[in-house]
Amino acid sequence: MNKIIISAVLALVSFSAKAADTNTLCIKSTLKGFNSDTLIVYSSNHRDTILVKNDSFTATLNFPKVQSFYLLTPATLRHEDNKALQLLAVPGETMELTGDISDHYYVSGSTYYKQYNEADRMLEPLQDPCADCPDTRASGGAFGRVFGRNLDDARYVFKGTEIPA
Repeated sequence: MNKIIISAVLALVSFSAKAADTNTLCIKSTLKGFNSDTLIVYSSNHRDTILVKNDSFTATLNFPKVQSFYLLTPATLRHEDNKALQLLAVPGETMELTGDISDHYYVSGSTYYKQYNEADRMLEPLQDPCADCPDTRASGGAFGRVFGRNLDDARYVFKGTEIPA
């Protein structure tokens, strides 16, 4: 009888530990460019802080479902800086961040994030400016206001077509 009770308790502990693992996201980072010893994790239902030492940190965060979140500096939260990343939390996965936020950063890690990294790197050439297209951002038309950061991609698609303001 005692063996059955002990086995049941061990099974319960094992299942609860597995359930806890499926609700957590582990982040390992050697990301440069934040220039802060503290980062804030910010989402619709989750707030947390991460201590950063020598541009690296490891954090385990509780996310019960897939959702987007921000990693940002306290100065960005106070509107004194603009250093933030929007990322996707997939519970049960491990995310690894490398690179520099001011230039190129990469997301890799477990299965989902490896696939995300491959797709992101395939799309990277589309994010470079089109050298032979006129710079419509300088004209300040509606096209530039609407597309903003993705203007370079849109210029390539429209190949210099005049967009009315």
